[in-house]
Amino acid sequence: MSSALAQAPEALPNPPTFKPKNNPAFILHGALKTSYEELPVPDVGPDEVLVEIKKTGICGSDVHFYNTGKMGLVSCCGAMCLGHESSGLIVRLGANVAAKAVAADKASDALANGKADKATAQSVVGKRALRIGDKVTLEPGVTCRMCHDCRGGQYQICEHMAFAAYPPFDGTLQRYYKLPADLVYPLPESVDLVYGAMMEPLSVAVHAVANVGGLRTGQNVLIMGAGPVGLLAMGVAKGLGAGRIIGVDINQDRLNFAKSYAATDTYVPVKQEANESRPEYSLRAAADLLLTCGIPARGPGSIDLVIDATGAEVCIQMGLNAVRPGGVHVQTGFGPPDVQVPMFRIITNEITLKGGWRYGNGDYPLAIDLVARGLVNLEPLLTHTFKFEDALEAFEVTKAGKDKDGNFVIKLFIMAAFINWAKSPAARQYFFSTHFWGPVANWGLPIAALADIVGKDEEIISGVMSPTMAAYSMIFMRFAWRVQPRNYLLFACHATNASAQLVQEGRFINYWYLGGREKKHPVGSKVEDAVGKVKEGVEEAKKAVKA
Repeated sequence: MSSALAQAPEALPNPPTFKPKNNPAFILHGALKTSYEELPVPDVGPDEVLVEIKKTGICGSDVHFYNTGKMGLVSCCGAMCLGHESSGLIVRLGANVAAKAVAADKASDALANGKADKATAQSVVGKRALRIGDKVTLEPGVTCRMCHDCRGGQYQICEHMAFAAYPPFDGTLQRYYKLPADLVYPLPESVDLVYGAMMEPLSVAVHAVANVGGLRTGQNVLIMGAGPVGLLAMGVAKGLGAGRIIGVDINQDRLNFAKSYAATDTYVPVKQEANESRPEYSLRAAADLLLTCGIPARGPGSIDLVIDATGAEVCIQMGLNAVRPGGVHVQTGFGPPDVQVPMFRIITNEITLKGGWRYGNGDYPLAIDLVARGLVNLEPLLTHTFKFEDALEAFEVTKAGKDKDGNFVIKLFIMAAFINWAKSPAARQYFFSTHFWGPVANWGLPIAALADIVGKDEEIISGVMSPTMAAYSMIFMRFAWRVQPRNYLLFACHATNASAQLVQEGRFINYWYLGGREKKHPVGSKVEDAVGKVKEGVEEAKKAVKA
């Protein structure tokens, strides 16, 4: 291994100005009982990062805990901070995380200078290196990494999972939250932080459709429920090239939105008759769905995959009755702990019934990639935003499903207040790099103008402008390299400009102070000759007068 790769320091210095004073959090104490409290600022371990939370979405599980104090069989037995759909900015790196960033930088430089083995250097450079100021999305579940499930690649079912806002673990509706470095994912420049927070529910949809459901291009998908996860599942199915995407819901407004968003067909189930059992009704509703949408029960054009995002027993039964023989049904929505299913049909038609639990290996990167490439559009799903201090109102609106004006809620987010953002080290670094030192460097312009007004020539203007513009460009070089970070194009542009300005300053000094002017315009010797002749003439005139 090249010495340039091996000699990484133990830690990358964290900003000395970063001294978090408080960590306000939104706390649940039981059903409908909340408060704002101060939590300790988390200490960061060697392999962890500290994230300043900027955006947090409200999930259905958050609403369950808020409304009833429990979700399914899990109860909130003490104070717990809510929230797990979040994004933010990295404000502190653990020692090992910082060392990886330094190693990646050194490897990149060594590779560029031809001083390192290419394969070795690229293996280091290719590893994700996190830095202060990175905007990231959070995967909020920490596993043991050692059990049979974790080591087998299914860490989402780890029995030792510590998941945010899942008792007894605190969630992300607080200012600072720490996670292992491999559970935060840098967001591309094109992806805003609010959409970064939506990567969590989008990853649930990716897991259900692509990972568990195994959707292939051209297959037909039936999605039960047009809530946030159902709509995201439709978006993922569309982005991955599904054939027909059929959305089912009892709310026509939601279906109208689904049709405008990603669904090719929508269906409102027929009403259940008074003396009709749920199994009988679900069988009839499934048959009506196929007839209404013109879908065959089996063979080409039939339903290959069902995603149930409701958890309602009758919807589960309906999906299992609608899927083709040999098809797949993925259950991702929560409902009653026990439900009745058409077991005879499942067996005789070899229908695969799977559970889709959160997200697993590769789901977050695929979700980010789908959004970055424009294959999934998250913007239409963002319907409401609230300030952190209005979190209680946000939960009430989400619980009701509509705001005070009657507009239905799809996805609601709680934003960090601007004053909190302004206090963050990343924001301060951005401000001073661009909006303070930049104008300071540009003060050369009025200075040069003033020099011209008081009678100085272009010597002053040129002498002042070149170094100030060079300083301005070098400041932006630092911004492009450290704050954004690694905006190579912006860095190269300002590096070129700074070099040009410094060359110009060197030419200026040589021209005026190092004899360059005389060499280029050799008038000085001619003037001296003329002065000598004048002096000689004066001397001769004096002699003539004396004579």
